[in-house]
Amino acid sequence: GRVVFRIMKKLLAIIVLSLLWSNVGSTSEFEWIKNQTEFEDSNRLLQWDKNKRFENFLRANITKKEFHLANLMESMSKPKENPIKYLDNKRYVIIASCMYKFCTQKGLVFIDTINQEIIGAYLWEEQDEKNSIGLVILSKKHETYNKLPKTFLKTLEDWKKENNLDQRPANIEFVGKNDNVQKIE
Repeated sequence: GRVVFRIMKKLLAIIVLSLLWSNVGSTSEFEWIKNQTEFEDSNRLLQWDKNKRFENFLRANITKKEFHLANLMESMSKPKENPIKYLDNKRYVIIASCMYKFCTQKGLVFIDTINQEIIGAYLWEEQDEKNSIGLVILSKKHETYNKLPKTFLKTLEDWKKENNLDQRPANIEFVGKNDNVQKIE
């Protein structure tokens, strides 16, 4: 009886400690992006950091679908395009840019450092008669498009407006939790 109890106690301690350590890792990533001053735009975050912290941060928190992750990162490759924005006392970090030498493809990363979530989006201007845009939204934390936070949706609308894309019809795809894909009408 006592031996089993001691083993169970040790197992519980190991489980609790491993949960704490895994949580500290993600918290430190959110603290890093909130407080870093070394890189002032998406290109530098992605290209200049030898440790690839931002890239790894995106990989861990956006999607496992490599195609979408690569498109998002390519969509943010133009040097000195837009400085990183910090809103609401650094609660929100907004990183946006466009593809180097192909600015009709754009990328946006929305980070909520309090709720510890990242939502990415990339879009491209379609070459069709409707003058539409293709938009892909990526979030590992949300199951469906309609569960995305209002703050992100407002940021997305503002971003489209800044780029004169808010009046154009959009073909939207949402890649959510467990990489489930949802077409938005």
